[in-house]
Amino acid sequence: MTVIKKLISIIICLFPLFTHAVDIIRYNPPHSKLDLRNTYPLQIISAALEATRAEYGDYIIEYSPVLLRRDRALQELHKGKLINIYAAPSAKIWEQSITPIYFPILRGLLNYRRLLINKEDAQRFAALQSIEQLKSFKAGLGLQWSTTKTLQSQNFDVVTSNSYEGLFFMLHRRRFDYIIRGINEVYYEFSERTKKFPEMIIEETKVLHLPLPVFLFVSPSQPRLQERIEKGLWIIHKNGVFDQIFHQFHDQSIRRSDIKNKTVFDIESNQITPHPIYNNPELWFNPLDY
Repeated sequence: MTVIKKLISIIICLFPLFTHAVDIIRYNPPHSKLDLRNTYPLQIISAALEATRAEYGDYIIEYSPVLLRRDRALQELHKGKLINIYAAPSAKIWEQSITPIYFPILRGLLNYRRLLINKEDAQRFAALQSIEQLKSFKAGLGLQWSTTKTLQSQNFDVVTSNSYEGLFFMLHRRRFDYIIRGINEVYYEFSERTKKFPEMIIEETKVLHLPLPVFLFVSPSQPRLQERIEKGLWIIHKNGVFDQIFHQFHDQSIRRSDIKNKTVFDIESNQITPHPIYNNPELWFNPLDY
């Protein structure tokens, strides 16, 4: 009986270890070796998972074996097999299909865009005085991007590509006049490709303001994972970890952009769904703070 009692005691002590399954996070892989866009959202996801480890248990983050373009990613997210979480700029079709975690992981930083152009066009862009004048220039954008849908609806001249790396090559070949990139993207994209495309520069006088929050979309087949990550996001928001990660990744780019001393062109977004978070100023980045 003593042996049995000891075994029962051991089982009772170990029982909490078996009450939590290991959460497996499957994420879309980078589009190329130079594509660093996954780094920040995966850092935020990891922090949210760490913050909830005591309650939900261990986790593993792995890449899908298949690269998914935006439209197929939405389809596969529903199934939850190839991928089960995706960080994406808001789009009405996405929010109508899968309810996101309404926490803006970029604090609205993607709302502010810089332009990649060819250096010989610098004076042409510096002379622009209005959005209407910009519409006479050709923009290069991803075929399935939310920004593309918005600009096309407002009669911008848009040339699309289904290849992320192809956009930089197309700019080099003069297929269009500029690529729109977020402040969180443009500097490392430029620095990683300047040797290959020495004529490419970051336009120095303009910033586009196009509201487009980035949310985490979790497969509806895994409500526990959505609950865990949402809870974790609010924990790291309250304890300051979220702000630490945001500032670590983005402060240098924000200061370098010097938005308050640029001409800002406002573009109305048609991809925003009304939600109370838009009225919570502590969740959003303010360029005037830099």
